[in-house]
This record gives sequence, structure tokens and C-alpha cells, in this order.
Amino acid sequence: MGPLRCVLILVMATSVFLAVNATKCFDCVTKEPRRDKCVQPQDPKTSDYFDCGQLTPVSGDKYVCGRLEYQRDGRTMVTRACLIEITCEALEKISRIKLTNCTICDTDFCNGA
Repeated sequence: MGPLRCVLILVMATSVFLAVNATKCFDCVTKEPRRDKCVQPQDPKTSDYFDCGQLTPVSGDKYVCGRLEYQRDGRTMVTRACLIEITCEALEKISRIKLTNCTICDTDFCNGA
């Protein structure tokens, strides 16, 4: 399990499951870059997504959508998920992974590009 996945799991684990925010985010992690659908643009009709409204951060911050792109073993990896509202720079510092592309947004399915 990579460090970025650990950060995402930690973010989810520190949350209480309550409905507050209704933002829906695509939810996937690249497993095999050449055949993985996560690296491709997402579609709400066919792609996995998560309702961030099921999560409430302990700190009171809100959830947003994220699309994170990074290199592992020379391959492009993509993670799409609900995240605690954070900047790409802060996420990169916490995860200790050099992000080659990062999008943080707060509308339904905004992390699908």
C-alpha cells in the first residue's frame, strides 16, 4: 500500500459517518495504469463514486473532491476521492509524494476529468 493511499485511508478513518455535505466525488485508485479505468475521464453513469455527505471530519472541515496524479515505478497513477478540504501543496507535503497533477474541487463529480 503506497503512502498516498495510507493518507487517504487515514483521512477516511478519522471521520464520523454522518450526512452533512452532499458533494459526490468519483472514487477510484489506479491498479494497472495501462488498463485501469481510473486514469480515464469518469462518467457518473458508469464510474464508481462516493457521496461525501456520508462523512463529517472530526475537525469540522468540509469534504471536497480530489484527483491526484503521481508517478510510481515510472507509471502514471491516479487517485480520485473525497478529501478533507486541503490544498494540493499541503497534501503533497503530508503524503511525501510528488504530485504531477492535482485538482481539488467542491462540486458534484468535479474530479472526473
